Amino acid sequence: LSYDERQYQKNQPHDILCLTRIGLILFIPRAITAQMQQQITKLRSLAMRCRSKAKTRILTAVNMVKNKITVTVPASTANMGSGFDAIGLALELRCSVTVELGPPGFQLIGEGADVVMSSNTNIILNAMQQVFTQAEIEMPQLRITCTNHIPIARGLGSSSAAIVAGLTAANEMCGRPFPKNHLLNMATLIEGHPDNVAPALLGGCQLAVKDGENVIASRIRFPRSLSLVGFVPNFLVETAGSRALLEPSVSRSAAIFNLSRTALLVNALTTGDFSQLRIATQDALHQQVRQQNFPSLSATIQAAINAGAFGAFLSGAGPTVMAITSERQMTIGYEMSEAASRFGIEGDVQIFKPALYGSKVIRTQ
Repeated sequence: LSYDERQYQKNQPHDILCLTRIGLILFIPRAITAQMQQQITKLRSLAMRCRSKAKTRILTAVNMVKNKITVTVPASTANMGSGFDAIGLALELRCSVTVELGPPGFQLIGEGADVVMSSNTNIILNAMQQVFTQAEIEMPQLRITCTNHIPIARGLGSSSAAIVAGLTAANEMCGRPFPKNHLLNMATLIEGHPDNVAPALLGGCQLAVKDGENVIASRIRFPRSLSLVGFVPNFLVETAGSRALLEPSVSRSAAIFNLSRTALLVNALTTGDFSQLRIATQDALHQQVRQQNFPSLSATIQAAINAGAFGAFLSGAGPTVMAITSERQMTIGYEMSEAASRFGIEGDVQIFKPALYGSKVIRTQ
């Protein structure tokens, strides 16, 4: 440098700017760097004010390419006996949701058409709004058509499928700002527990653990040789009402009972030792209490096991009862139905295969 650095330091406070790529060191008067900092602050403030407008412009560009999106989401069976609020399995029974730009409207075709409301209480619309809000994008007018094959309020994850469908569709419309683990956190916050939303979003058999506000999902091996036989009663059970029956605390012995069987359930599925499933699907936390809504529960479970099922359990909050098997599906279903009918409960028997994939965007325009 052409001046005396030490003399400059005596006369005026300074900042050092190192331009390392060209090997240059500049001693700049602090008054000048303060002015530079003020200009930088103004530019940052301007950028923040323009942020939402810029995102709105981006949304418009995305919609010009994708103004119609169809998402498909599987049903799910939760708890699997001992894994209360932690384990769920996706089932190949799906609902499809199509979202398109246009005059606002909601149409439900299939299961639940006579009970699902199309107002602001609609689960799909509310879930979509959550994504748009977090993405800081104004939600446009949308027309939603849902073709649903999942029985409503039967313990088959219909509400979780609707939530995941709304989140997935909105995330796609916004240009996929959020990864699936963030959508899982959002779905769990809306639903209140992760055991249904995790398999609905990710597919397969999922172990979901809440760690503060974060949800960790881990896939459990579920052999393809296994299928599930479900006895689906002809009456509805609201999850909120069913959960209200549960005590806020449990005994140590009940906790140990379920913890040990949950570990056994994961091990039995992983190793293929299906003889352990009868014990592994037993429960001491929720099924006995929920039997108030379904008095034939114990008899239906026992009938499935007597007919050859590896294990059986109440699906989610009920009233559906699931049996795990690799054969004799029709016999098991018949015996379950007969056991329930002795208590005056009628229903349908359905055979399910596990769904390897969760929510999928199957069509965009």
